[in-house]
Amino acid sequence: MSLLKIYHWLRANQGTIGTDWFVLTAVILGTAIVVLASIQAGPNGLAYNVATYFTG
Repeated sequence: MSLLKIYHWLRANQGTIGTDWFVLTAVILGTAIVVLASIQAGPNGLAYNVATYFTG
């Protein structure tokens, strides 16, 4: 299920589960997860650099 589909589902169901704030938060969190996952991928990823920094 793509973020866009989730967004549209949340928009359609916002009357029962919350408000625009809830939808906005869900979209932002979903986007952040995707961005972080892409940043962490590969030997030059953020996760690798942080791990290397802390482990020396």
